[in-house]
Amino acid sequence: LVHYLNKDDTRTFGVCIGIKTRLKSEVFSSILVRKKPLIKIGKWSLFNVYDILCAKDYNPNERTGFAYSVNNPKFLLPEQLRRAVLSYYNYGKKERTIEEIAADISSIAIAPIAVVEELVYQCKNCKTTYNVAIGDSENGIDPGTFFNDLPADYVCPTCESPKTDFEKIDARKLGGL
Repeated sequence: LVHYLNKDDTRTFGVCIGIKTRLKSEVFSSILVRKKPLIKIGKWSLFNVYDILCAKDYNPNERTGFAYSVNNPKFLLPEQLRRAVLSYYNYGKKERTIEEIAADISSIAIAPIAVVEELVYQCKNCKTTYNVAIGDSENGIDPGTFFNDLPADYVCPTCESPKTDFEKIDARKLGGL
């Protein structure tokens, strides 16, 4: 994230950015990046997504005032964080209420870098899942590659079943989510 902000020359002076990776931890910051799993099996977390939360009046001593962006896959996170930092600077230009800021943010057309499907594809034979946000590093598939864009000879990394043996399922149904 720091590399992306630096590469894009995004100034973060005056912004306190926190990253929350544990459920019960308390992180005080102007902008908070919260990691959460889509699937949790015991102590294992799979398919993490990230929320960007802003403190009330961007004051790091206040609790979260509003959610700037939710359920971001890892590859969208740097751009969404950059936009949250820019909203911090726009906020300081005039005195506004938290409701006005939230209304402004909801009115901004945030065009995602790539559209991520809410569905995952599961192998009928071994129940291995393919998630667009994660890809398949074992088969050289980058995150953000849609299932329909996978090569015709794509196989399950676990049982080597063909692409045709995968079916669309709602990710929330996995692991009781």
